[in-house]
Amino acid sequence: MISFLIVLAAAASSPVADVSDIDKGENRTVCKRFPPPVGTRLGERKICKSKAEWDKERTDNMVLIGQRQAQMGRKDE
Repeated sequence: MISFLIVLAAAASSPVADVSDIDKGENRTVCKRFPPPVGTRLGERKICKSKAEWDKERTDNMVLIGQRQAQMGRKDE
């Protein structure tokens, strides 16, 4: 249950904006700014990855959330 909440929190913390798009295609670098965690005085964080890496991370998160929802559905029956 806790891991499910962590996954949801990670998926919910969507980036504020794409900062830079260098190059074109799957190898282009995409930088995203994320808001700071609640209760911290630190500023936002900037993470740069290739477009392919962002796409894979998004797909992996969707699969994991789907698996967790399926597991929860089986326990309720």
